[in-house]
Amino acid sequence: MNKSDKVGFREYFGTATMGLTDGMTAALMTSFFMLYLTDYSGLGAFGAIMGSTVLLLSRIFDAVNDPIEGWIMDRARVGKYGKYKPFIILSILTGLIGVTSLFFIPSGASHWVAIVWVVFFYLLYDMGSSFYAPNLIFRSITLDQNERSKLLVAPRIVSMMTGMITVALIVMVSGVNSFVGNMHTSWALTVGGLLLITSAISLIGIGLVRERHHAERDEDEKIKLTDFFRLLKENKPLRVNTLAALFSGFI
Repeated sequence: MNKSDKVGFREYFGTATMGLTDGMTAALMTSFFMLYLTDYSGLGAFGAIMGSTVLLLSRIFDAVNDPIEGWIMDRARVGKYGKYKPFIILSILTGLIGVTSLFFIPSGASHWVAIVWVVFFYLLYDMGSSFYAPNLIFRSITLDQNERSKLLVAPRIVSMMTGMITVALIVMVSGVNSFVGNMHTSWALTVGGLLLITSAISLIGIGLVRERHHAERDEDEKIKLTDFFRLLKENKPLRVNTLAALFSGFI
C-alpha cells in the first residue's frame, strides 16, 4: 500500500470533529426547534403551524436543491485548500448563523416578520447542511478501501456524544435563565454558545484534513438520467444504501 494513503491521527481527529457542528445543528433542529417555536418564541399556536409548514416545504425544497448542490460540488475545481474542504467550511458557518438565528426570533415580531425570519434562516441552514458531504472528503484522503472504512468510526462516536450533550439542553437553558431571567433570551444564548464552541472545533478539524486524491474527469463527458438507473442496477452496495436511506426516511 502506498504510504501516503495510510490514515493517521490527523485524519481521524479531523474527520471526526469536522462534523460536530453538523451533528449539533441537526439535533437542535429535530429535537428542540418545534418546542422553542411553540413555548418560548412568543408565537404560541402560530409557531406550531408555521414550524410544521416550513419543515414540510423544506423536504420538497431539498428534492430540488440537493441535486443542484451536488452538481456544484462535482463541478468545482481543485483549489489551494482542496476541492471539498471549502464546502465543509461553508456548511459550518451557515449552520452556526442559521440555527442560532432560528432560536432567536425577535421578541414581539409580527407573524409576517417571523415567517420571513424563519424561512430565510432555515433555508440558509438547509442549503449549508447539504454542502456537508463527508464521504467526498473520505474519498479524497485515501484510495485504500480499508483505510477509508476506519474513517467512519470516530465520526459515529462524536455523533453519539453530541446527542448526549443535547439531551441536557433544557437543563443548560434553565441554568442560563437563572442569571438572565428571560427564557426567550436564554435559548438564544445557550444555542449560540454551544454552536460557537462546536463551530470552532469543526473548523480546526477540517483544517487538519488534507485532500490527496481527486478523480480525473472528461469535461466533454455528459451524464444522462439513464446512468443513474444503470448505477442502481449494476452496483449492489449503492442499491442497498439507497433503499436503506429511503426506508429510514419514512421512519
